[in-house]
Amino acid sequence: MNKSDILKIENNLKMKLPKFYKDTILNYPFERGSFAEEFMLLNKLETLLELNVDQKHLEEKFYIGSDGGEELYSIKYCDDSVYLYDLDLNEERLYTKDWKSFLDKIDMTIKEIKEDERLMKERKENKKWWQFWL
Repeated sequence: MNKSDILKIENNLKMKLPKFYKDTILNYPFERGSFAEEFMLLNKLETLLELNVDQKHLEEKFYIGSDGGEELYSIKYCDDSVYLYDLDLNEERLYTKDWKSFLDKIDMTIKEIKEDERLMKERKENKKWWQFWL
């Protein structure tokens, strides 16, 4: 995203996004097309607007992504903590105490996904002839 996209979000939602968030999005730290970009820390204007317009009744929160399922990540302008909202339980809790911890969790998740993919590839390459389920 670029500065123009950020302004569109701010104007559309009538809120000012925190500097730490804008700095991260303008210098997006994760690989394009990664799980991070698709889910955890969204980097597409339309997706962010869609997610936040639906949640407009929740003031001073900005939803930044999800776990790919029933949990949404949000930030508030007043602090750099990240909050997790569970759609099933309809409750919110603190997810990380600061923005850097959130980015570190994303990085760790990406590494875990890559390691799982590597192990799966290795299992397929080394499977026995009778192991048709791998």
